Amino acid sequence: MRLMVDSDPIPKRGFSISEKTSHTWIAANALASWEARIKIAGDMVINAMELEPGVQWKEILDEHVIAQPSAGRRFGTAAIAYSHSQTVGSVAVAMEWDMHAPVMVVMSSLLPLSYLKLDFAKLSRKIEEGEAGERRFGSEEELQEALRSERAKTGRLGAYISRLRGTLGEYRLQNDLENPLWESILSGLLWMGHPKYRINRANVFQSIKDGDLETADRLLAASRK
Repeated sequence: MRLMVDSDPIPKRGFSISEKTSHTWIAANALASWEARIKIAGDMVINAMELEPGVQWKEILDEHVIAQPSAGRRFGTAAIAYSHSQTVGSVAVAMEWDMHAPVMVVMSSLLPLSYLKLDFAKLSRKIEEGEAGERRFGSEEELQEALRSERAKTGRLGAYISRLRGTLGEYRLQNDLENPLWESILSGLLWMGHPKYRINRANVFQSIKDGDLETADRLLAASRK
């Protein structure tokens, strides 16, 4: 019998990412239409679920991925369609990336991760304020009950964040996307549709095509200032 030794390779995790919408379909359809936007958003959600099926996606999508347009709050896939689909679709077309391409799988998964991290930070601040006596409650018992609930929720969010980050790291390594600049760039591309961004998208896209990740990241970072 062969003994296991430190040099034995660790088996790679297998990822099963299904085929999704092509960049040619996106190019041929109006990105402003709700049909195209919901299709792209659906692809993004499935990408994230296929990448890491071991978290509670219903809770994540229903409670944390939220958009607040003037017409009313939208959750999950609808929130992504409202806030991100047009931007992601424009990236797919410009870069000729199908929605199941590894870069799009990573981008799709970074989106819910960003919402989770934001809510984790907000809830952590609430807990700190409660512990410091800066929040008002009818009684000490009500305060402690609220803190217990909030601590339990931050524990779940922290576990989801850790799980997603670990899985993303492994997937990126297997798909030649381990350079930290890729995470920074793909995160930036997700949010460049926000009105506060002032950016020449063509220059960013060309830098990525040229393999000049440093310039692409610098242009995206500068647009957020």
